[in-house]
Amino acid sequence: MRLSNNLASLLPAVLLALAAPTPGRAAPAQAAPDPVALLNEALSPETAYQAKMVVTHWFGRQTRTEEVRYTFDPPNHYRAEFLDPSGATERIVVSDGEQELIDFVKQHKVVRGDAVKSRQKLMSEDVERDLLFKNYRATLLGTDKVVGRVTWIVELLPIVPGKQHQRLFIDKETHVILDSKRYRPNGSFAVRSQFTQFDPIKDLPDEIFRTVPDTTTAEASGGISRPDYMTMAELERAGGKSLGLPRELPGGFEFESGDFFVVKGHTIRHLRYTDGLTILSLFQTDQPVRQPRAAADSAPPTPKHLSGSTPHSSAGRVLQWKGGAWHYTLMSDISQELITQIAGSLGRAPSGKSPAPSPSAAVAGGTGSSVAHWNKTAGTIDAVDPAARQVRLRDKSGRVESYTLQDATEITRSKTKIPAAQLKPGDRVRLLRYETESRMVQRIILAP
Repeated sequence: MRLSNNLASLLPAVLLALAAPTPGRAAPAQAAPDPVALLNEALSPETAYQAKMVVTHWFGRQTRTEEVRYTFDPPNHYRAEFLDPSGATERIVVSDGEQELIDFVKQHKVVRGDAVKSRQKLMSEDVERDLLFKNYRATLLGTDKVVGRVTWIVELLPIVPGKQHQRLFIDKETHVILDSKRYRPNGSFAVRSQFTQFDPIKDLPDEIFRTVPDTTTAEASGGISRPDYMTMAELERAGGKSLGLPRELPGGFEFESGDFFVVKGHTIRHLRYTDGLTILSLFQTDQPVRQPRAAADSAPPTPKHLSGSTPHSSAGRVLQWKGGAWHYTLMSDISQELITQIAGSLGRAPSGKSPAPSPSAAVAGGTGSSVAHWNKTAGTIDAVDPAARQVRLRDKSGRVESYTLQDATEITRSKTKIPAAQLKPGDRVRLLRYETESRMVQRIILAP
């Protein structure tokens, strides 16, 4: 994964070497590996390589194809160059594990931000992999050749009907996924990522993964937005109201993390559920929202699709309804029957009209009473006043605001907690979460 950012701790697949033949005896056949152990190794590739690949998305009878030059250096350095139909570079995505840069070559503009896996998720990769094998059955189908290399074929089939399934072609020597075919619940193609050239490399220069734009390229304001991984209790405090939503949903989906953002003064809370492979997004708002024109499947492929990861978060199907005081939007790449079943468990009537709030929808981490309202920002520390326990932050628009630290303020750099005394002017702040009224700081995440 992250198969990001992202299977339980398993023994690695043991690939038995062919025994040296002796006079009069044939060499024994190579033992087939356990598909779960093989897949576990494929999700954490240890081989650096340069490659070319073709990524194809299917939309009914229409398709969109992109050719990509891809370089990977474990565990989390990558460079993807997306080519237009003429073969010219259209955009470049580069990550050094901490920062990610997207270079829109033709527009001479770049955006930078946190790398996909630079922030600590609530659900660990081991837990997410356990969930994957709880909800999907891994089967070894045999072998095949991809770009002249022998691969094992592993198929992931959902235990609950109505989900997409995937077929992976894993290189025998390096355990890199050389071909990935994702199918919709009806059996039609959804996405295929296929290597057309693959060259393992021992050493790759760091310059390939440089995330600093050159002087001839303008850097766009705003940067790359990454989710803030919040618990349900934190999400409730951010919105000032209880969620009234369960941690588990039908189909094997479990709460992974949450986030919120504010649009025209209205807070939109986003809850992410996963079954280990498929992502289900639930948005809760106090106002109706416009339904997306197209599913997220139409978004350009990202390095997460290219580095052997299997999770996908395309919208696929969308359901909207009103329940009590809330408006809900549910998105996922699952069948109409399954998404309707899930929506029903959240209080949506079969007709889509709003029923009375379901008594089984337990409030997770809140009581519904008036609580603090949280907000968040990012920027650069302008000044630190240890005596007053205050920091001044200059956001990306240039506005400077003061915030107050408290004993419980969590400060981290590169996922390691640090004391407030180490804050200093010039520190880049990826995230500063604070209480709106008092401006008391709950969490600070610093750039490395």
